[in-house]
Amino acid sequence: MGFGSILDVFKADNWSNELVGMIVAMLEKSHGMFDFTVGVLINGDPNEDPQGKVYAQDQKINQLERKIRRRVVSRLSVSGSRADVPSALIFMNAVKDGERLGDYVKNLHEVGDMMPEGVDRNIYQEKLARRFSSVWLIGPPMGEELKALVCHLFTQEEARVALGL
Repeated sequence: MGFGSILDVFKADNWSNELVGMIVAMLEKSHGMFDFTVGVLINGDPNEDPQGKVYAQDQKINQLERKIRRRVVSRLSVSGSRADVPSALIFMNAVKDGERLGDYVKNLHEVGDMMPEGVDRNIYQEKLARRFSSVWLIGPPMGEELKALVCHLFTQEEARVALGL
């Protein structure tokens, strides 16, 4: 069974659509928390309303996790269909990971409370830029075959900059 056919199964089932929507909501909340936290830690943005932007969002993620888990368990107990077991396991794993992301971001935000005042954030920005540049992820040396494969993804100027990293 291919990935496309699995997605087709989920699209055809309202139960699955609802759970996917809730998992997406969890991930969006984690993403918002992460953006705020990175802004505070790396860019030096003001740490305004961390209770609302991090901790309250983490609580909402935890509530969604419990809601999804209840729905999965009740679906399995009511339907009695063995056909629901694989998708239930997928949802349980996804929701666990989504909840964990919220916890990780919350912990990362708490690291910011331990940072000294006036820290030079340029050091972190440069290290992160180098570490997560596409060239670093591909890994040096970048052969001609790989260059030809990805050259259409960049303008000529972007390609020159990327090759210089």
